[in-house]
Amino acid sequence: MVSQYYTISVQELKSDSRKKEITLPRQMLMFLAKKYFHWTLEKIGDYFGGKNHASVIYAIENVEKKLKIDDDARHDYQVFSDRLEK
Repeated sequence: MVSQYYTISVQELKSDSRKKEITLPRQMLMFLAKKYFHWTLEKIGDYFGGKNHASVIYAIENVEKKLKIDDDARHDYQVFSDRLEK
């Protein structure tokens, strides 16, 4: 769902790329995995190629900050939230 929405591959989501067009979707997916699927930080990190828990915490906190100040991020989150709550 996230890769389709942002038109990037799952492989790109799981990559170590620091490009903005990849990092925001990756961080959003980490946030959704924690919030909606209650994955542990370790499980999320493993899914994304062995990222450590600190990287996952940073990603989740970054999305939380963006949701407060960024209309585009809020819109994207709302789209995912609506789909996941159906």
